[in-house]
Amino acid sequence: MKKLYPLFMGIMLSMTVMAQNESYATLADLAQDKLHNSFRSSNGSYYIENSGTSNTYFHYWWNAHALDVLVDAWLRTNDGKYVTRMNTLVNSWSSNNGGSLYNDYYDDMEWLALSLLRAYEATGDGNFLTLSTNLWNDIKTGENSYQGGGIAWRKTQLDYKNTPANAPAIIYACRRHQKWGHSWELDLATDLYTWLKNTLREPSGRINDGINRTGNSSIDYWQFTYNMAHS
Repeated sequence: MKKLYPLFMGIMLSMTVMAQNESYATLADLAQDKLHNSFRSSNGSYYIENSGTSNTYFHYWWNAHALDVLVDAWLRTNDGKYVTRMNTLVNSWSSNNGGSLYNDYYDDMEWLALSLLRAYEATGDGNFLTLSTNLWNDIKTGENSYQGGGIAWRKTQLDYKNTPANAPAIIYACRRHQKWGHSWELDLATDLYTWLKNTLREPSGRINDGINRTGNSSIDYWQFTYNMAHS
């Protein structure tokens, strides 16, 4: 009986894991259905702020995250409908964004560049990579010497630097280096990381939000989860 106990426990553990995975998959499917059926715009090409609201305009970075969610669904289910939804969202991006792929905010473009890179890796569709690279070429122009380095938050405020404009750029540059081995992208990631660590990281490990927002080189000590997630 003792010899059978490990086998029995292994079977029970496997059944528990399978049940949990099935439960998670069901919840994921429900969430995807809710996103698609309750939050699509009237023209079906992007996702609105919330259901039952008059505020239905196109949010750039929210839809960048929605693309990430669709990539997750495709990887999880291998259901082609999610690739169709990805293409619908991406191919309509410029028309929903005033005729341009780009944005005033560098962090917003970084979310989209990251999502597009994942979409490319998941599907092999070169269009996703082309758009991601085009965004990256624009994002890089935000790096300057104000406050000792880093990428600006937005194009109309180049002397204000913050965590959400730099941490995603570090991640993105590292992923491109990992994939294609471009040394300059690793160098850029290293420079941005060093600047972020030296400028906005506290000795405790806490990451502050930004510096020089008001033009006096002061630090904003605001705490946001999207900053800590990148620490």
